[in-house]
Amino acid sequence: MANLMDRTAFRIAIIFGLGVMAAMTVSEAVTELSAIAGEFHPDNRSLIGLVMSLPSLVVALGALLAGFVVDRVGDRRILLTGAVIAVIGDICVIVSPSLQLLLAARLLTGAGYVLTAVAAITILMRITSGKQRVMALALWSTSVPVSFILPFLTAGLAARLGTWRAAFAAHAGLTAILLLLAILSLPKTESLSLQTSRNIGADRGVANAVAISAWSVFCSERFPSDGHHCDAWPLPRRSLWSQRTGGAAMERSRDDRQHVGMPAGWSFA
Repeated sequence: MANLMDRTAFRIAIIFGLGVMAAMTVSEAVTELSAIAGEFHPDNRSLIGLVMSLPSLVVALGALLAGFVVDRVGDRRILLTGAVIAVIGDICVIVSPSLQLLLAARLLTGAGYVLTAVAAITILMRITSGKQRVMALALWSTSVPVSFILPFLTAGLAARLGTWRAAFAAHAGLTAILLLLAILSLPKTESLSLQTSRNIGADRGVANAVAISAWSVFCSERFPSDGHHCDAWPLPRRSLWSQRTGGAAMERSRDDRQHVGMPAGWSFA
């Protein structure tokens, strides 16, 4: 069992699973909207739409900030924190006695989503390299589509149990299991800021990975079906670090940028 936990393929699978659960915080509500509306009878029907869309709104507004937090605190710690927040959000949804509290719980779930998603792809880039990284990121790109398939399975459970809350309970349970496996298997790391302060040249590419992961999560929510818009989205100007090193930092992160569609002449280093 210990050998399995140490295998990179197993770690990639756990990270992918958490990514699917994070994205599923949006889609898990799709099949339950009519049941939620039937229970709370809101005067404004658009409030029911917010039950599904609030987590996406949190991601769109908070992805870049989440990247900064990952850089300061560390990817593993933020991944686990995000998963815990998502589980707590689901529990709050399950026990919500009113639509207003349900919407507040969905905001909390969205915070778990953005933290988990940004930290997850950052860890993938840290624990993989070369062809293995290409395969890991290719797998990661399927996390959102997969997250829209699973709710139809939990919808069957909810229908069998006669309550829409069962779907959110199933999501919370699956996330908690993956969280436990992540705690046992994922390697610990220091804050990326501490690593960079000790060896700024060698670790700058990892810091780029944080910015790239935040940018990719932002783009996936901003343009979910048309990812090439990320190529034209306004990016920060060339950094002083890249200018001082004659572009060496940009060269180190060239492959990483290509995986998420960032223009070749830019760097967050």
